[in-house]
Amino acid sequence: MRVAVPLYGDWVSPRFGSDVVFLIASIKGGQLHEGQTVAARNLGPSQLPELLVSLKVAKVICGGIQHELHRAIERRGIDVIWGIIGPASDALAALLEGSLHSDQFVSRSGKAPGQSAPSGGPGDGRPLQGARRPGKETL
Repeated sequence: MRVAVPLYGDWVSPRFGSDVVFLIASIKGGQLHEGQTVAARNLGPSQLPELLVSLKVAKVICGGIQHELHRAIERRGIDVIWGIIGPASDALAALLEGSLHSDQFVSRSGKAPGQSAPSGGPGDGRPLQGARRPGKETL
């Protein structure tokens, strides 16, 4: 299975959108076998689902994601685990253990967000402006 994780430094990016760098991890037999980064520069959100299909991705682990983009990815048969906060390596480890689920903080170090996040990154305790959870429309 191939898993895509949009990155912000070494962390799961707080927002999935255009101009993203993905970690593409290959999982076989319950173990991580290889990983590569793929830059999706100058692609709009409508092009990202097709990129993921072309990369043979079966699952996406991400932070915030727009409802429309979430649904477009799922319509192509790709599972989306959203709302993840923490280092990408810890998110992948939790996936391998079977303990990763949407809307979760993951950290093997036990540090709270912001203590080890990249400079200017997630974890200052404030919600992202304009972020919505997929499936929870504001009327």
